[in-house]
Amino acid sequence: MDNIGIILLAVLILVMLIGWPIARPVLKRRANAAGREAGEKYAAGKLPGVLEALGRTVVIHADEAAAHHVVDAAVATMPRKAGAHVGGGWAIKWVEKDDVVAQLTTEPSSGASVLSVSRFRDYLGFPQGAKEWTAFARAVEQAAAASGIAVSTGSVTFARGARVDDKNWVWAPVAGRPSV
Repeated sequence: MDNIGIILLAVLILVMLIGWPIARPVLKRRANAAGREAGEKYAAGKLPGVLEALGRTVVIHADEAAAHHVVDAAVATMPRKAGAHVGGGWAIKWVEKDDVVAQLTTEPSSGASVLSVSRFRDYLGFPQGAKEWTAFARAVEQAAAASGIAVSTGSVTFARGARVDDKNWVWAPVAGRPSV
């Protein structure tokens, strides 16, 4: 009886020594695939809300000069997160200083100025900067209220544009003007 137990233990140890190096990559591959799938499912559920937040526009019911003054006043309240962008408009920082870029355009039918995101970046394969844009938009609304200028909201939709690297893209508005 003792010999059978020792033989079974030896066989079990041999199976583990030989089987583990074979089973480990298979188990690792399955675990990575399950994690990737869970991450993609989570991201797909969050994507519409993030795009909606970044697509929110601030309609400043004033001429372009007054609207620039309002936006500049908002930038002054958050100097570490927002500033003038080299290509025009304003840059909002998430990781880099121009992760989200906002532009001011004039709506021809009403003469109102529309502040909207003109581009933003993916990081880690997912759009980033929605929280920062929302804070910036709120600061613009508060600056407009302090100046006695009325504001409202509109929306714009985005599509993935140029690829930055293997996991990151630049998003840009779909052709057309932001809706008021």
